[in-house]
Amino acid sequence: LDELRAEVERCEATLARLERHAPKPAAPGDDGQAALKRAKIALVGKRAALKKAEQAGVMDSELERLRGELQAAERDLHAAEDACGKPAPELVRIDKRPVDPRTRELKTELAYARAALKKLERLANADAAALAAARTRLSAAERALTEHGTE
Repeated sequence: LDELRAEVERCEATLARLERHAPKPAAPGDDGQAALKRAKIALVGKRAALKKAEQAGVMDSELERLRGELQAAERDLHAAEDACGKPAPELVRIDKRPVDPRTRELKTELAYARAALKKLERLANADAAALAAARTRLSAAERALTEHGTE
């Protein structure tokens, strides 16, 4: 009887040791989540490869191959999104008031005129004529923006 108890204790100790070192069972959605993550990473890699090739001026045949791989990666991502069971994120689109091109152009000119004047003002030996021209440019830019805004 003592031998059986000792054998049971040894078996229980072995079982406890094995349970501590055994890998944890994966949650049901983990495989889908991992596949989704891999698909996202693959898509980013394909997109970067295409952009790099476009910037390097690679031949059209190579670009077409890379574009095809990018499209395949996009399809794989959509399939992984459908298979993982994770709900798609809710997209919230905000309508920003766009700036018309003329206003953008006038604001850019105003910013450059301010920067040029400040640069000249920081110089100890700035030419008086250059300062006057920069001030004139700035006032003309401000006036043009104001007039455009009141139209």
